[in-house]
Amino acid sequence: MDISPPHAYLKSIFRGVKTCTSVELINLTLLEADFKWFPPTGSDVSWIEVSITPTSGHLKGHERTTVQISLVASKQQTIRDFRLPCLVDGMPGQLECVIHGDVQGLTVLVNSAIEQMTLSSNTQLELTMPLTATASKSCKLIEGQPISFGEDVGLYAPVQRWIEIVNPTPMVAELTTRMVNFGLLTQIKLSTSYCPHLGIGNEISARSQDALETTKSERLDGVEEKPERRLLYDWCRTFLSNSRGACIFVHTAMISEDGIYYKSVSKGSNRVFEPASSWMIPAFGRLRLCLVCVADLWGAYKDCVELIARSVSGRRHVDSEPPTINLPVQFTVIGCPILLIATSPFGQITNSVGRKLRSLSQTMEFLERDLVLSAFTEEAKRLNVRFGDRLIGSSPVNRTVRLHNSSNQDVRIDWQIFLDSNTKDDSSLLEFLCFTSPAFERIDVSVQPPVNTRTSLEELEHTDDGEKSLIKVLIRPREGDLVWQSSSARIAPSPSTHLPAFTICPEQLIIPPHQDGSITVTFRPIEVAYMKNTDMPVSLRAHAFGYLTLDNSPECLQQGVERSGSLLTDRLCLNITAQLTRPLLQLDLDDNFITNDYNTTAPVGCLNFSAGLGDLLLRSPNEHILNQRDQEDCRLTGAVEPVSWLEEFGGSIVYTCSVFILRHIRMRSSNKLPIRVRLVIDADALNFGFLAFERVKVGATVDRHSQLLHTLELTLRPNHPEKVTTAFRLDLKDLPEKCDDPQNASFNHVQITEGFLKQEAGLQIVAGPTDSEDSKTEFASHYMVRLCAQIARPTVRIFPDTQIDFGTVYVGDFGMSELRVINDSRMRAFWYISLEDQGMHVHSQLDTIVFDTKSVDNNERTLLETQCSGEETLVSWQTDPKPTSDSDVRPFSSDGAFHVAPRSGLLEALSVDATEHVACVTIRFKPTRSARFEATYRIGGVLGEAEKYIKFVGTGSHDERHRKLVQWK
Repeated sequence: MDISPPHAYLKSIFRGVKTCTSVELINLTLLEADFKWFPPTGSDVSWIEVSITPTSGHLKGHERTTVQISLVASKQQTIRDFRLPCLVDGMPGQLECVIHGDVQGLTVLVNSAIEQMTLSSNTQLELTMPLTATASKSCKLIEGQPISFGEDVGLYAPVQRWIEIVNPTPMVAELTTRMVNFGLLTQIKLSTSYCPHLGIGNEISARSQDALETTKSERLDGVEEKPERRLLYDWCRTFLSNSRGACIFVHTAMISEDGIYYKSVSKGSNRVFEPASSWMIPAFGRLRLCLVCVADLWGAYKDCVELIARSVSGRRHVDSEPPTINLPVQFTVIGCPILLIATSPFGQITNSVGRKLRSLSQTMEFLERDLVLSAFTEEAKRLNVRFGDRLIGSSPVNRTVRLHNSSNQDVRIDWQIFLDSNTKDDSSLLEFLCFTSPAFERIDVSVQPPVNTRTSLEELEHTDDGEKSLIKVLIRPREGDLVWQSSSARIAPSPSTHLPAFTICPEQLIIPPHQDGSITVTFRPIEVAYMKNTDMPVSLRAHAFGYLTLDNSPECLQQGVERSGSLLTDRLCLNITAQLTRPLLQLDLDDNFITNDYNTTAPVGCLNFSAGLGDLLLRSPNEHILNQRDQEDCRLTGAVEPVSWLEEFGGSIVYTCSVFILRHIRMRSSNKLPIRVRLVIDADALNFGFLAFERVKVGATVDRHSQLLHTLELTLRPNHPEKVTTAFRLDLKDLPEKCDDPQNASFNHVQITEGFLKQEAGLQIVAGPTDSEDSKTEFASHYMVRLCAQIARPTVRIFPDTQIDFGTVYVGDFGMSELRVINDSRMRAFWYISLEDQGMHVHSQLDTIVFDTKSVDNNERTLLETQCSGEETLVSWQTDPKPTSDSDVRPFSSDGAFHVAPRSGLLEALSVDATEHVACVTIRFKPTRSARFEATYRIGGVLGEAEKYIKFVGTGSHDERHRKLVQWK
């Protein structure tokens, strides 16, 4: 009997794994025989367990049988002395089956840098140069290829990388993963069911459709109504709560027993994450792990993923295991952890420009393509600070900007402000900077901060610290003209001006972790006027850059990370815009547009005031109704008081002391801000001014004690026209006879002509900002308006104009004729008729008007006196209050042959459809004897009208032929 083969060499023997082989037992004779296997012998029997099937049996002649041998080796070494004896009845000695082989340990293969996995992956991955770790190697550490999460990892933007561990052995392996520098420090348990788009893509946690519908329909307190970006921020912050700027952890795992179909064993579904995670890899199985990297601080990070593989059946510290596999991890985090807060009702910290409001139920839609992969957008570190339209010379304007520190460290912010230059090719220019390290020093708040001064290279070299004295050079694209920077800056060149238009306070701000801070951006329009030509509107664009530095960071924070200086990191950016214009006015003089220019010294228009001396005359004391012309001219009459005048003139007449002629200036602002307008009339123009009550109605009575204002200030709002009433006062004491009086200051610069008087004055309009306490002349807009008043005299003519001949009239009879007095002016006129040869004359003065009555009888009293007081503003002509009868009145000349009636009156203004401007004077000729009678009469007025003379001629006769049949009564 024989054993085939007598020596069995086993190739695949694994520690703790049953290995089977078979041998044949052959009966070489025709005799029947029994066989039996005895326990193994040899020096290796102690660590090898063996089982033989069958252990005994009976073989007929020339019969052979197969014997199954199963071995389980507990040591990882070579089998050199291991024999299985077999006793055969009737055969001397024993048969032996010698077994040789190498017992192998656990071996794992690692393939890394796989970006995406799915549960439905049914294709075998092609492993390119996998890393092999086997227990047969004597080294303690194997370093694999680096895993790179990228060179532009964003803040609060999870990035995933997959690694695959293949178990090519029949041994069950336990894999433990741990991060060296930036792993989890404690156990993390998520309080919400939110999960970002990580791990297995859209098949997060491999939940069934029923479980998914349940999750979508449930209401989560404090989560359901939050935007997805806020949910992602809270999720990332949970892992970064105790981190040193970044965190790497295993988020998802997938296991396959056949290498084709995978099932999820995700930690994310359990919402519990451990600092070190363990996974079981079945025999010949595969494990895929999703590594997630989350960061909240910039820097170049380096870490290492430790993969420790152990066999489940192995004895700790006794059996050899594969060496630890270290996979280097490297990534660079960019971004700014300081966020510019946008106002929202629920405290949203991301910028409103980049927010995408979506509820949790909408986020869980699997087929949604618009995925939110980052909690912050690029706009979260940029903000437009708009100062809008401002007026040159106005007071400083402030804008408050709120900031939030999303990291776990104190962050210090320093600022530089650049003003856009007018260079066309500015974008192609480079800027050469010299600075020391750090570029911005920490400001001691207990010391008064220094004034923002210029820094030179010599000042950079002379520092106490030798390391700081090293000057570094940075070449970067030109940002513009540097106008301001923090006083802690150690950068050359420094700002080019000591009077910046934009500043930031505080110039250095330290924000604690996850807290808010605020800065104030100040714009000084008055400084721009010294920098640029402001004759035309100026549009300013500036950029304020905030440079970040970790404030007093301990050295442990620098382990495994290198952070660039503040000038090389991502920075905050405030885009500042402002528009500057001078205060602009559009002036309409009584709805006539005249100008929109500014800063002109020449008059831009003329405001005419048309007045007449006849406007002082009233027909009755109760006359308050203005005629059409008065309504058009906007005239206001002063207080009136009646005085009787009952002599030859035959009635009462009323005068008003003053008349105000009004003109309106309508002003419109071309600016978008309110402006302050100051109107000033020449101080020596006493009859020009502004009414103290602007909103006076036409026809209202003016208080006679009110004074005209020579200065008026008002605020002009945008798109709201303002009407300013300018008045010219015609006063009775300013009668034309007093114009030549040098003591009369009210008629300075008066031009006197035959028909009218003309007075001029200047009106200066100054427009400036309303919020400026110190209104400087160079920042205001000036306008000049010429005020011109024309005062016309009444014009009266007579018809006939030279002589009235009564012919021959019988003595005792009456001859009658008519004289017409016609007002040819557009104002009222007072007229009177008097006998010239009796020496009657009118001496018209400002204070008194006296008629000389030396050649007149005492019973022929005429006009006695007219008084006008400057205080009372009233004038009256008084006559003898006791009128005489016609029989007592003696004729002016020729023994009273000529009788005139009426002898005075008030004429209305010239009109084409009325006769009130014409007075008919009846002259009666009654001769007392046979003779020729002649008399010269004078027709004049009291307001300086040109006097007219007419001669009355008549002959008296006793000839009966001239006697009239009908006598006049």
